[in-house]
Amino acid sequence: MAVVFSNNATTVLSSNITNSATSIAVADGSVFPALSGVDYFYATLQDPSNTKREIVKVTARSGNTLTVTRAVDGSSASAFSTSDIFELRLNAAALNDAVNSGTVDPTAYSTVAAVTSIAAPLSEQVSLLYIRVRTYL
Repeated sequence: MAVVFSNNATTVLSSNITNSATSIAVADGSVFPALSGVDYFYATLQDPSNTKREIVKVTARSGNTLTVTRAVDGSSASAFSTSDIFELRLNAAALNDAVNSGTVDPTAYSTVAAVTSIAAPLSEQVSLLYIRVRTYL
């Protein structure tokens, strides 16, 4: 599975959801990355008063309907209301998945930064490091 990202992807819920709903209707699903077979992204649900927050793993997107796994990355499942925020945010789970995936599709990523052979304490060397970010236009 490959975690994917997009910039500034935010919308609101178009209907209420219970704390066990795994299909979530949003106002505009097109702001999120397209998902193929094994791709996914993480999103955060938040109420306007910022008293409830939940991280979900989005495994499918069909129009404005998202299929999710609830209460991931240490969060708790909650009920949310129409117009509550649904936003793709960077979180620990996404970063850990990206770093630990072990496979990178070089055609789908662009190099953001490269560090080569930096002298570290005790004469250790840090070899070539690429930080890659999935880009979507």
